[in-house]
Amino acid sequence: AMEVAVVRTIAGFMNHRGGSLLIGIDDHGTPVGLTRDRASLRRRDLDGYQQFVVGLVERHLGPSACSLIHVLFHSIDAQDVCRVVVEPASRPVYVKEGDTARYVQLVRVSGKDTTTVVSALIRAVQRLPDGLMASLTWDRGLEMAQHARFSIATDVAVYFCDPQSPWQRGTNENTNRLLRQYFPDGTDLSRITQRQLDAVARALNTRPRKTLQFRTPAAILAEAVALTG
Repeated sequence: AMEVAVVRTIAGFMNHRGGSLLIGIDDHGTPVGLTRDRASLRRRDLDGYQQFVVGLVERHLGPSACSLIHVLFHSIDAQDVCRVVVEPASRPVYVKEGDTARYVQLVRVSGKDTTTVVSALIRAVQRLPDGLMASLTWDRGLEMAQHARFSIATDVAVYFCDPQSPWQRGTNENTNRLLRQYFPDGTDLSRITQRQLDAVARALNTRPRKTLQFRTPAAILAEAVALTG
């Protein structure tokens, strides 16, 4: 229940003018700390709690929403308190009751310049059913310098992570780790064909995922497509 309340409060701030959420303060304004909340986490330090909050936002509001929050910690009366600073969103944010698909698309590009990368991404997104993809979260690389062209062509919003904040695009980072099983460090990606990339994507999309209750991304995407008509 606490997780649902946190997510819905954050979504409310994003859909209004932003705001700050305090966690670890009871209804009477007394600091009670985060000890009970942290007890069930794999990492029980403050970094682990930060990852927990960001994970909630990513699962229920989408990866792009992670760039709109800043997780801070304060000590009040010897108790750790979490403050989540929330920025307003540029478009409505909805609480997702189910899981996102984690569906993987791999696109071969002939260069890293923004024109080549954005053109390839536009072609890939335009092959998806209308309305299936709402946003794209990117690091701060120059490959997306033409992000406005991408958004105009696809109606997909682009969000950029804060510097040195890979946790704001957690799904991307996790997918990169999975891809290393097929393309270890040092692999010459220029020799990899689109057919090989398609085969790897197919393997990942038909692989049961713990975060999806051991369902596959392909099955969840198929359900989403059916719901969108």
